[in-house]
Amino acid sequence: MKIDPIGKLDYVKSVTPSAPKAAEIKPNRVRGTHDEVAVSAEARTFSKAFGAAKSALTESEQSSKIEAVKAQINAGTYFIEADKIAESILYRNMQNRGN
Repeated sequence: MKIDPIGKLDYVKSVTPSAPKAAEIKPNRVRGTHDEVAVSAEARTFSKAFGAAKSALTESEQSSKIEAVKAQINAGTYFIEADKIAESILYRNMQNRGN
């Protein structure tokens, strides 16, 4: 079976870039000015409280998981799912490569 070519794809080459290149962009800065961000004391307090609550919850969850695994190991019922571990390793590897 022979497939005939549709034609040359010259139209792709005829596209011109619409945005200037990075080297052509010149910053528009006014000397003596700068941006400022003001965070209220209430917002800072809330942020600290939220962070503390989040870390405490995480530590609590971790300790309960550790105790559960220890109990399973001692009882001889701890089961490792190799498929899930391999999947996790592959997934993390793909994320590190940017795919």
